[in-house]
Amino acid sequence: MQGRLDPGHRTRHNRVAGRIVAAALLLLATGFPFAQAAPQTGEVPVPLATADITYLMADRAERTDTLTIRSLGAPKRSWGSGWALASQAWSWQVAAPEATSYECTLLVSGPIGTQLQLSSGLGASFLMLSEQGWQRATFEAPLYLPSGTSTIALTLGADAASTLELLSIELVPVAAAPGLRDRAAAARSKDDWFQRAKYGVGVVWGEWSYPPTGARKAWADKVRDFDVDAFVAAVADTGADYLLLATSWATYYIAAPLASVDAVLPGRTSERDLIGEIADRLHARGIRLVLYYHVGHGDPAWWAEQGFDEDDKTTFVDTWESIITEIGQRYGSRLDGWWFDDGIVYYPAPFERMATAARAGNPNRLVTWNNYIFPRLTEFQELAAGEGFASMRYDNSALIPLDEQDLYVGGECKGMFPHGYFIYGDGRTWAIDSPDWVIRPPVWNAATTETTIRTYMPRTFTLNILAYEDGSLGDVTRDTLAAVREAFEPPSVTCEVATWILRPDAGALVDVGLSVARSDGQDATADVDCTLLVATDDLLPAVPATFSAPSALALSPAVPSSPGRSYLVGVRAQDADGNVGLGACSVVVPARVTPSHVTRLLWEAVETEAAFVRDGAAPASHTAVLADEELP
Repeated sequence: MQGRLDPGHRTRHNRVAGRIVAAALLLLATGFPFAQAAPQTGEVPVPLATADITYLMADRAERTDTLTIRSLGAPKRSWGSGWALASQAWSWQVAAPEATSYECTLLVSGPIGTQLQLSSGLGASFLMLSEQGWQRATFEAPLYLPSGTSTIALTLGADAASTLELLSIELVPVAAAPGLRDRAAAARSKDDWFQRAKYGVGVVWGEWSYPPTGARKAWADKVRDFDVDAFVAAVADTGADYLLLATSWATYYIAAPLASVDAVLPGRTSERDLIGEIADRLHARGIRLVLYYHVGHGDPAWWAEQGFDEDDKTTFVDTWESIITEIGQRYGSRLDGWWFDDGIVYYPAPFERMATAARAGNPNRLVTWNNYIFPRLTEFQELAAGEGFASMRYDNSALIPLDEQDLYVGGECKGMFPHGYFIYGDGRTWAIDSPDWVIRPPVWNAATTETTIRTYMPRTFTLNILAYEDGSLGDVTRDTLAAVREAFEPPSVTCEVATWILRPDAGALVDVGLSVARSDGQDATADVDCTLLVATDDLLPAVPATFSAPSALALSPAVPSSPGRSYLVGVRAQDADGNVGLGACSVVVPARVTPSHVTRLLWEAVETEAAFVRDGAAPASHTAVLADEELP
């Protein structure tokens, strides 16, 4: 269990404890006992929050000369590396407003079994990594800090088996931690639509998009000419349960009229509410909409207006909040989720406040920040961003199990909805952002796509596909996913009526011979329950009955079978998988029927495949022709 030492490690634990005591004494004497490469940067000392998270970042720490800093390039946050020796240390000066204890959680990558220790001048806490690779790891005991300035040092209990990397330490006052966890849990979406989804598709369309040949249009023309009906029909043809649609990406332009964006930089929105039109058409077809959002750091003109500062993100967050809130309120329940890219640009951030903004207009909206290779960056989200397949597996490639609620039990995204989002279109790019692009076949054919999706269920995949400037998809993509859609469609149920036997002497239609088949060839007869509904032309009460096919059915109470009387007979068949078939027949009792005879009623059309559609559709109507054949 994370943060605990088992009995077999007690001897080593004692040695480690002794080393920590020595280190603590040295801290008191010298302030920092290890070889120094760089001083602490940013605000020094770091002020500790009284009711929220304080982030101690590795790239701001005072550190041993052999520790290094890795970077993906600004504005993405850097992290620490080169950490494998007990003689190395990270250190921060902090200022506590009052004497109290803090829960301390590392965002760290390292080998299973690595022992770490966090010390101050008045105590130390320990943990042992229980997983391989990037993870959130909480120290066994809170760390006590006195009021005023203290120095916190992070070290290894012994040399590690391989190199560790460090993003941060998160400190939360013990008294505030339960409330923070409760608020995060309460904020999570209560809707399970994503967990019920088979798969979705992603489309990264925007100002950067090109047509199949030639130059791209100006932004206003591009939005004006986008064919929403054709685009949504194409998305529906893929069989996707949801669409993950980009708002911004390589450049920052959003296809909607948004005052909050115009206030930052005019010319980056549109008069046409393209997002709203797409949302309306999708929801009319029962398809959910999730929006992808990029903060625009690849667009110099837009980024220059953000006031971004790694150590003070106030202006950046205020701008972001106003935009996201306006979008959320504009689309309300039509917007089902947010996928925020480059979470490492945001981190650290006031995620609780930002998650509230993200759910403006829809408290059940899904939220995720893309954590890239790192552990989940906040608990104020419920969906694993899932870029690629990394978050679905431990660092040793073992598939991460799910709990009874289908949430990850461990790994980078522990406690979150499992999800994988990856380049599926033609395997080369997320979007068509260069001219004369020919869309190749997807990375998997239809059979492999279906098999992979079924194998990973209930983990959900978003298959990113390519769209041209007008919203059209490549034919090869549509054909492949149409085959996948058909593979996931429930089989239709066909009811064939063999006989309706009228027994006038009993005063009722009493015998039904019915066979049921499924379009996938499986024998459904034994698993089907049918409901027969008989109504008469003079508005006698309908007589329902449930039976299993094939069978004989005695209706009770009896339906009068006077000569010349007409009946409407309806059949509803449902198999064990929930697939439904519907049908109806109008029956007229012939004048020559007498109580002493039994007459067989035959349908003119006994095969009514077209009549049996999904539940909720109106049944087809058929008229029976009654033969004069008399039976003994």
